[in-house]
Amino acid sequence: MGQSMLLNIVKNTQKIAQQDGTIGNISTNISWQQEIVAGHTAMSSDLFFTAYNHYKISLNIATQIFKAHRHHSYVPNNLVPSIVTSYLNICNLWGKQNKTTARKGYLCAAFDYLVIQIQKPNLCHDLQQQLRYGLDDIYAEMVICLQENSDVEILAMKKKILMALSESE
Repeated sequence: MGQSMLLNIVKNTQKIAQQDGTIGNISTNISWQQEIVAGHTAMSSDLFFTAYNHYKISLNIATQIFKAHRHHSYVPNNLVPSIVTSYLNICNLWGKQNKTTARKGYLCAAFDYLVIQIQKPNLCHDLQQQLRYGLDDIYAEMVICLQENSDVEILAMKKKILMALSESE
């Protein structure tokens, strides 16, 4: 095979080996899952700050995995869904606390992150599809959140962006 390179995953300064464009150590996905579960456990106990920290770590792990794979010809089928899940968990956390401004902010941040990623050159078809599905999931959540709060201007702007992306296919 090829030479191993080191890829920094920010989680307690853990280093994960990367070989031939694929993460060589399954502990990255396991770490992401563990952070999600820990966040859910904390949120169910109303430990909101702790849940937020776990969800932020899961988002960081997911984006690092994404960066490691985004220019490859094959991408894991959970690459973008892990990012979307991490963002939506944070949004649900804010929703549980009735912090609608923070919830809207994270939904917009997730949408914008995915829009920026889908516009990068040389993405394989599978990754483009994952990004489109992720945008659809985030937009659906935005519709619920923003309509509840009468933020139709933001929603209209995000819809125009989706339409422009669809036209450029």
